[in-house]
Amino acid sequence: MLIRAKSDKNIQARTVLFDSGYTADNLKLITRLGSIFVTTLKSNRLVSLTPEGEYIHLQDRLWDAERLEHGLNIKLKDLPFRVQLFKVVALRLHANQLYQSLYAVQHALFDDYLRAELRHPQIPAFS
Repeated sequence: MLIRAKSDKNIQARTVLFDSGYTADNLKLITRLGSIFVTTLKSNRLVSLTPEGEYIHLQDRLWDAERLEHGLNIKLKDLPFRVQLFKVVALRLHANQLYQSLYAVQHALFDDYLRAELRHPQIPAFS
């Protein structure tokens, strides 16, 4: 569907936002097409902080103040590249307090990071 949207419909979006029902092949395709993605991860997803690939379940990852503010650079199992992971806390409550949609609050939270990544990517895409 993404290939068709870009080629047939000439959609120029560089960011793809989707839910956690994806495969590693979807993420590889998005990256090959020159786009970046924003998605959620299920708590049982295997992640690694090390290049050696010592995988743990995401739910076992401890978040300190610095990681909550800046995110974590992790490797997802079955992907050949690393991704930046952020934890979004109490988002629905925050959206209700601001009288905004959940999407609008998520967009605002990721906006600065995404703009910076588009200007100067820190995570190189594979060829």
